[in-house]
Amino acid sequence: MAIGDYLSTKAERDYNRAEREREAWEVRNFPEGEKKELIEIYGLALGSLA
Repeated sequence: MAIGDYLSTKAERDYNRAEREREAWEVRNFPEGEKKELIEIYGLALGSLA
């Protein structure tokens, strides 16, 4: 049972790390697209960020 927990946790950690790296790459290479994505996700108006 312990090996299953270990493998599950490792897989989740690896997935989260890869997603974080992908997002960081997108922020560096496509900053405007990432800003639009955040606005879509959180429903922010650019004027309310002040």
